[in-house]
Amino acid sequence: MNTTMRTICLVFCLILSVSVITSCKKGTPIPATKPEAQGIGTDGQVSTEMEGLAENDLLDNAGKDDFSLMGNQDDEYKKMYGRSTKPLLPVYFDFDQFTISPDQGERLRQNARYMLENPEVKVVVEGNCDERGTSEYNLALGERRAQSAREYLVQLGVDPSRLRTESYGEERPLFPTSGEASWAENRRDDFVIEQ
Repeated sequence: MNTTMRTICLVFCLILSVSVITSCKKGTPIPATKPEAQGIGTDGQVSTEMEGLAENDLLDNAGKDDFSLMGNQDDEYKKMYGRSTKPLLPVYFDFDQFTISPDQGERLRQNARYMLENPEVKVVVEGNCDERGTSEYNLALGERRAQSAREYLVQLGVDPSRLRTESYGEERPLFPTSGEASWAENRRDDFVIEQ
């Protein structure tokens, strides 16, 4: 009997969560200049095709990405860019680590090249973690990850005044399912251009 009640409650919560998330996506304001340039159809709805959007269309006025739009990206796009502003690339970390591994150094070198070629660009390095560990621990780990990437970029010649860090810990998983494949994608720093 207990198992049946838990299953019913779990299914009910899942249905409720999906309906809340779906209704939230429909009410998200979209910054618009020209509907066709923004990927918005004549009915005012956001197109699921994101290729027509400019790089900065995923950002709101505070420089944060619009998660309802980001949710429309396919998994391959998310694996390539995370929540980073194109053409910047995310860097990934091993479990419970904040040091930059040699295989992620090239991604940071590409980000540094872009920033050096575009001196007006300011970037927020956003540290993220997988769901394991306490919220407090993961916020601290996310900050160490963001600081590690920031220091790496500074060593490559990027002016430190153009970089700031922010930690989200486990609070914003890009891949919300449990398991090593999702956790590995969620252990990352994103590089978001500030507006």
